Amino acid sequence: MALTVQDIDALQEYFRGVMDRAHHHAGNVYLIALALVGAIVWCKDDLPIKVMAREGVAKNVLWVHIGGEWFAFTYSHASEMIEMRKGSIKGDVYMRFDNNTSLEELHDAFTNIVAVGV
Repeated sequence: MALTVQDIDALQEYFRGVMDRAHHHAGNVYLIALALVGAIVWCKDDLPIKVMAREGVAKNVLWVHIGGEWFAFTYSHASEMIEMRKGSIKGDVYMRFDNNTSLEELHDAFTNIVAVGV
């Protein structure tokens, strides 16, 4: 089940949880997660952001509509990176992010989607 993020307070609450978990279990993505938040808010379409929830509690999957497509952002324990997947959590990986991802790479990934779609 997905919860719709209705306002900035809900988004902030979700990302606080993500950051807390990243500091404890995924230290290789906590820096890029901050930049991803900005890129998501900057480039998202008019549709609301959604987060996966179980029993009313937000989990580590976020869906955002960018350039006319849905993308799922999730942490992969196998790659130890945040994966941006097209269409669903099992969709094709558009890009993987970790603390070694440059801001230029992040910027280019998002602007390419907005400019030409995927």
